[in-house]
Amino acid sequence: MTTTELQDLFVKPPWPHQLQAVKEVLQAIDDGYERVCVTAPTGGGKSIVMMALIFHYLEQGKNSVVYQNRRALVDQFTQVFEANGIPFGVRSSSFKEHLRLLENVQISSMQTENSWVYTQKKRSLHDAQIVQIDESHQAKRELAQKILNDHDCPKVGWTATPLEIDHMYDKLIVAGTKKELRECGALLPADVFTGPEVNTSKLKHQGNGEFSPQDIQKLYTSRAKTVLGAEVIKWWRKCNPDQTPTVLFAPGVPESIWFCQQFEAQGVRAAHIDGNDIYLDGSRYSTNESNRRWILRDFADGNIKVLCNRFVLREGIDVPEMGCVLLATPFGSLTSYIQSVGRVLRNHPSLERVTVVDFGGNWHRHPNPNVDIPWEELWHKKPLAIANQRADRLRDKTEREPMRCPACGQIRMGGSIKCLCGHQYDKSVREVIQLNGTVRQVEGDVYKPRRRDLRPDTEKLWEAMYHRAKKSRNKMTFRQAEGFFALENFYWPPRDLPKMPLDPADWDRRVAEVDSSDLTRAAPNPVTVDPQGKLF
Repeated sequence: MTTTELQDLFVKPPWPHQLQAVKEVLQAIDDGYERVCVTAPTGGGKSIVMMALIFHYLEQGKNSVVYQNRRALVDQFTQVFEANGIPFGVRSSSFKEHLRLLENVQISSMQTENSWVYTQKKRSLHDAQIVQIDESHQAKRELAQKILNDHDCPKVGWTATPLEIDHMYDKLIVAGTKKELRECGALLPADVFTGPEVNTSKLKHQGNGEFSPQDIQKLYTSRAKTVLGAEVIKWWRKCNPDQTPTVLFAPGVPESIWFCQQFEAQGVRAAHIDGNDIYLDGSRYSTNESNRRWILRDFADGNIKVLCNRFVLREGIDVPEMGCVLLATPFGSLTSYIQSVGRVLRNHPSLERVTVVDFGGNWHRHPNPNVDIPWEELWHKKPLAIANQRADRLRDKTEREPMRCPACGQIRMGGSIKCLCGHQYDKSVREVIQLNGTVRQVEGDVYKPRRRDLRPDTEKLWEAMYHRAKKSRNKMTFRQAEGFFALENFYWPPRDLPKMPLDPADWDRRVAEVDSSDLTRAAPNPVTVDPQGKLF
């Protein structure tokens, strides 16, 4: 298709990355790829691109279906399609008023399809010639795979975080970077600040990269929570003096309501929302579609200053008037962090920059919200491996650790030792809230280098650990084997010993699965010859 023909598919003049996305998707389909994943930063206007693909297939008399994994996202797309005059039906038990099965374009709930098609067997899947999956990072389980397998046509998944879905797609398309989206006016730069943060030093990543909710809850003792609540409000006023609409992410639903009430007590109108309930002005309401729209409209208009939640607002919220996000919880996985922070990056005429205020140590655990993520490199990796390898780089100083200004709390990526606030400093200073509610100042790097040593028996001890890990019943990884070595010997071995991975990424693979050719080999014994030519 020509550039003009591609542009005609859009309901409004497209940004360059949107036009390129449609071009690359159609080319990938022409090249024989049946499952294509498209990633673009939150705020990149993916719904506009998805509609362009729908129009392309409608022009050929072909049907389309868009799959959603949450009721709020079905509602959001219903509004988008209505606003742009697209005739459609909705295959969802929560939207029976839109049940129009004969329409060429359908918005479909995966949960409803599971009930209608696979459990009750009273309907078939929509006869689509193009399938699109919104927020495909949330649609990676067995049901989603079954639905995709049962559609004999091209499938296109959309997400800002293409992790743990490489088994479902054959090709990844990166449709714009944050830098490109800022240049075209889609996104705004973010200023990152951190106030006193909860002590996350004991948190351990689970296999999916997240922290255990139970372990997070333990950090919020009554004393620590009381201190944190006051600090959150103080830093919100300090970093967001204009009181632009703000979303707060809390560690759980009870804590979200508690933060909401703390704002209320200070005369700031706040609300809480979760999958079932809305809390506002001391009353509770059901989170149905009309109430959700009402709350988001009041929030966008500034009548509600702070909207608190646990994770329900990671997707399905499009409020470009939002100018601030408060991270009152630690995020374990890169996916959760990017999806949450991405809510605030959208451009709006009333804003020049946006603000992120962190109270969970996310500023050093994850990349800065402004940087581009190398998805081509990461999308085949597990979330736990991504977290571990970033910690390795920071610990080994191959990646520069961010610095916190002790005067204003702003996070810098390095460079001049003079902060924008005018304060001059040469080391980062954090404030950490202890379980007893005291606040302790901590200077220097968060990620300290490990004490590695090479002793006369280190190589022998590591070789024994290697064989033990290779035969282990629980399929130990190299990283786990290294951890057991340190636990048993009270020091860390160098990472260039024989039978250690050559590729840093292999440290998160199971020992038994890494071929010996991908491991460091022992140096050959030197061969010497005596004057008579005999070998020693």
